[in-house]
Amino acid sequence: ALSLVCELEQITIDHEVGQREIQHGVDPELAYSRPDAYQLTQALGPRSEQFLNPDVQFIDIAEDTIFLLCSDGLSDNDLLENYWQTHLAPLLSSRASLDQGLVNLIELANEHNGHDNITLILVRVKVRPNLAQPTLN
Repeated sequence: ALSLVCELEQITIDHEVGQREIQHGVDPELAYSRPDAYQLTQALGPRSEQFLNPDVQFIDIAEDTIFLLCSDGLSDNDLLENYWQTHLAPLLSSRASLDQGLVNLIELANEHNGHDNITLILVRVKVRPNLAQPTLN
């Protein structure tokens, strides 16, 4: 999520074997040295819903925020951490096109992480009203 305070914050975790091991206290380097470290532990579609255990959390939103839901094709290699100020922060403006922002993020991911699939959704949450520009008399 990205807010008007202009900071990037990861609010979910990956559902994969390596991350599960880290949550159980295993050192991250050891957890991701496993051959199955990147195997998904949850995914929509390939299994019956009885195998899904979604994470649910409530988030207080006090300022305009952008939520980005994405696959690791966009988030790998610190891509978002390195480019959020140029590719995400401008999208907080209600004048910015989320469609164009999405295209720009896909192009960025293809340029840097093109070996992987890229899926993303952008959601802009407006807390403050859009204030009209004052007219000059």
